[in-house]
Amino acid sequence: DYGDSPLFSALLNSSGADIVKYLIEHGATADTNTLSLASGHGSEEIVKYLLGKGIQVNPPSQEEPIPLVEAASNGHLPIVDLLLAHGADINAASWDGETALYAAADEGYDEVIARLLDKGAEINLALDTNQLFYQFSSDTVSMSFDDSKLTPLMKAALDSNIGTIKLLVGRGADEALKSHHTMTAFHYASLAFDEESASALEQLLPNAATSLNTPATGFTITAKYGEGPEIHVADPCPIHFAVLSDEPNLAKVSLLL
Repeated sequence: DYGDSPLFSALLNSSGADIVKYLIEHGATADTNTLSLASGHGSEEIVKYLLGKGIQVNPPSQEEPIPLVEAASNGHLPIVDLLLAHGADINAASWDGETALYAAADEGYDEVIARLLDKGAEINLALDTNQLFYQFSSDTVSMSFDDSKLTPLMKAALDSNIGTIKLLVGRGADEALKSHHTMTAFHYASLAFDEESASALEQLLPNAATSLNTPATGFTITAKYGEGPEIHVADPCPIHFAVLSDEPNLAKVSLLL
């Protein structure tokens, strides 16, 4: 089992570069999976060594992890640069639809995002295979849905990554694009529950005219406050996301009215 191998253990050891080299020189098999693990772990010396050995930078199958996506999702800019210099496909998507740009936007690694955009990453790329399962449940509110075709901007909005939202919008991200459930980045900012969500919503408000009253389709919000009746809202709009929450965000509600 690769996961239990000495090579695997050495790859996860921050001081294991010499051991990795020794094992490979003595017959341990290294492939794109090895490069992906080293890229995600931030092992720049090992990545350079593997690239020097001619390990493929792009996996032969979409079912395998992609080194560039792994590096981007962990914010390892020097490794992103190395992989791109060795021919990494900048828009390649993993089995779950994540590109390097989407992965970096998911985590808010703005330096990585900027570099990927400078090198030609497609800012609005959204794939059917990109699946998001959203679930929220409390004593008062519950909702769950599966969505797909999310753009990097939508994910940044859901996570309230203010710097990432500014960067993507400034670089020309299309704020009007819709996911499978006809949700825009503005919808996802309305849905977010964290403290920065009102600021994220405010960033997207200037171009949100078509999103304000556009319903998300295909799911229902259920809410019940105290002894009152149970409320069911099918195909909710952004205002419903802001109001029907565990603790309604008055700042977001004010922006939407």
